[in-house]
This record gives sequence, C-alpha cells and structure tokens, in this order.
Amino acid sequence: MAEVFTISGSGFGATASCPPGWEVTPNGNCGAPSAGCAPADKLGKACRSAAALALQTALRALGKAVGGDTRLMSVDVDGFVGQQTTDAVNRAFTTHIGPGQAPAQYRTGGLTISQIAAAAPAITALVAAEVTKRGSVVPPVPKVAAAPKSTAVPAAAMAPAGPPKAMWALAGLMAIGVGAGVYMTYRS
Repeated sequence: MAEVFTISGSGFGATASCPPGWEVTPNGNCGAPSAGCAPADKLGKACRSAAALALQTALRALGKAVGGDTRLMSVDVDGFVGQQTTDAVNRAFTTHIGPGQAPAQYRTGGLTISQIAAAAPAITALVAAEVTKRGSVVPPVPKVAAAPKSTAVPAAAMAPAGPPKAMWALAGLMAIGVGAGVYMTYRS
C-alpha cells in the first residue's frame, strides 16, 4: 500500500488572503488597493494604507508608554499589515491591554494578518485609548502620498525606436557560442 502525503498550511503554494478592501503585497502582507496610489507608496498591487499607518504609529506609542517595550517600539511604520505588525498587536493585547479594555477576541494572541487588517481602525482605537490611559499621546500619523496627476503621453512617444543595442550584443555573443559549439562538434 502506498503512503499518501499531504501538504497544507499557508506558504506552500497558498496565497495570502487579505480582507475585502485590501490587496496582497508580493511578500504576503496586506495593503490598500493601488488605485490612485502614488508610485512611491505602491508595492505590487497594494498601496500603503492609512489604517495600517495609524495602527503602527499607535503600537509604537504604546511601546513607549509602557516603559520601553522594544518589540512594540520597533514596529516599522510602513503602511502594510504584515507579520511584524501582527506580532506587535498580539503582544499589545496579551501583555499590555487588560480584559476590561479590549474584547476577548483581540486578547487571544492568535490574531492573523487578515483579521488585523480587517479590524485595523477598531484595534487602533483600543491601542490609542491605552496610550492615553497611561498618560501619553499617539503622535500624528504619517500621510500617504497622493498620486500625481496623470499627464497623457502620446503612444508614439512610448513606442521603442528599435531593439536596444544590448539585445544585439547578446544575440551576437550567442551566435559566437553556437558557432564555436558546432565547430568543436564537427572539427574531426
């Protein structure tokens, strides 16, 4: 009888899922849809999210407010919900935000990237409330750049004038290699 192996779980051919209104980045994080996104804020089909920026800013402020939790203070404020943000949110709710301040579903320590992205505004409000309760403030959230206004470029200006010189150089090198191979094969 043959053994049957199954492979399951995320990361093995599975694509990350983001909640509705979010897009998956090439590295599996969640960001805002890229429509109207400035090129500098774009990562694959996703854009920096204002909700993610607010959450990350609040997490860093909580890290300072609790006396220097470096795992919270080192969260990148990049506008994408990924594993680092997820770990920080789970730490904030299991270590620093008590049962009276947050619903039980946030305090499990098992929130996923998708769950955090979906609830980012609510989570941010709870984290910011904890920062305020501890006598500190959440600094202003960095802004997501607006996309530049499109200026139409005529299609003729975008069309290439011909094959690039590097392509011709590569084709020449390949021809030399093929010729040398043929010569070595039939030289006897």
